[in-house]
Amino acid sequence: MKCAVIGAGNGGQSMAGHLALMGIDVRIYDIDEEKINQIKNKGGIELTGKISGFGKLSTVTTVMEEAISGANLIMVVTDSTAHRAVAESIATHLSEGQIIILNPGNFGSMEFARIFNEKGVKKDVIIGETESLVYACRSPHPGIAEIRNIKRELNLSTYPAKRTIEVIGILQKLFPQFRAGENVIQVGLSNINAYHPTFTMFNAARIEYVKGDVKFYVEGATPSVVKVAEKVDQERIAIGRVFGVRVPTSLDLLKKFYHAQGETLYEAIKSVENYKISKAFSSLNARYILEDIPMLLVPISQLGRLVSVETLAIDTLISMGTLLLERDLRVGARDLKSLGLEGKTIVEIKRELKG
Repeated sequence: MKCAVIGAGNGGQSMAGHLALMGIDVRIYDIDEEKINQIKNKGGIELTGKISGFGKLSTVTTVMEEAISGANLIMVVTDSTAHRAVAESIATHLSEGQIIILNPGNFGSMEFARIFNEKGVKKDVIIGETESLVYACRSPHPGIAEIRNIKRELNLSTYPAKRTIEVIGILQKLFPQFRAGENVIQVGLSNINAYHPTFTMFNAARIEYVKGDVKFYVEGATPSVVKVAEKVDQERIAIGRVFGVRVPTSLDLLKKFYHAQGETLYEAIKSVENYKISKAFSSLNARYILEDIPMLLVPISQLGRLVSVETLAIDTLISMGTLLLERDLRVGARDLKSLGLEGKTIVEIKRELKG
């Protein structure tokens, strides 16, 4: 197995180091030349926390072709705001039989498929996505990653879903926690990151006042704020119901990921070990708003409109982000057009999801 990890952020370095420790030939790619040079000088990734050791990397590069040439598996571990650029960059370098997994996807596998189709890619490649990143992690410096926790299980689906079982069979030796999701709509709707904007924006004043010195979940997820997150859950679930898929609550997800304890979402959040030390970003100009609203909440809102499900809580959060950052977060966001769903009926979409 040869694996290319696209993205050298927190998740990308954690995944690259972990796979290298498993004995996999790992290449890592990022557009940040300074970061790549620092990782190259170290020769790999030093992991601490739940997994420890030094993962030696075979290739550390800013050249996409070097990273993915000959790789059986391409793990995309970037913010989903970069998915479009990654898809366009790798389209001309793909080989037969390669597997591309977005970690997580936020419906991005559909955007990859649309871009590959527009660029005339004829090779048999498999595109899939997970509902979350397998690690809770941080990278304090390039070449060092701290894995604070590892999710116990999480869903993965290919687009279309007919190849999911095939991919799960290949990947389970590396990631035994992967389970077959129903389709990429279900997997996308199940991304627990949907509650990040709620906890961020309802704590905006404090985050700005103390420059992020806030325990994001312990202090930020108060009972009233959690109720808003549960409203978002209800809307996600209602949309999934129309598509004929089961979408879990955030409480369900925390119990599945981390064996969280408690009868309510509020109680479960307080029980997760890595949440007890997680700090807020030092500014509102961070991915919990800049990624999770345009790349997750906006497409969920669009799917709601498509199937006539009201998304008052989600739309309110999108508007709040727009007001706080003084920029329209719907502009350039992931929408039905970018996902290749514009003008299609629910029946047509379901057929394409299945394949």
